[in-house]
Amino acid sequence: MFKIMTTKIVLITLSDFPGMKIQRARDMGHSKEEAVRYLLQWETLGPNRDRPRKPPLPEPSMLRLYKLSAPAKGSGIF
Repeated sequence: MFKIMTTKIVLITLSDFPGMKIQRARDMGHSKEEAVRYLLQWETLGPNRDRPRKPPLPEPSMLRLYKLSAPAKGSGIF
C-alpha cells in the first residue's frame, strides 16, 4: 500500500543512520492529468557492489510517491 504525498518533497534524509542518502526516480510515462508528474523517493545506503553489509544496519525506509504539478499560469510562481 502507498500514499500519494501532497506535501513538500523531503530534501534531506530523515534517517540519522550514518551514510544514508536520498534516492529518486522520476516517472517515464504520461499522466492523464495535464502538467502532472510523479516522483518516487526513498533513503538507502550507498552502493556496496552486492557484498553483504556488516551490522548494524539501518531500519527500512519509507518509499514515498509524490504527485507534482506545474503552477497555474499567471500564479507568479517561477
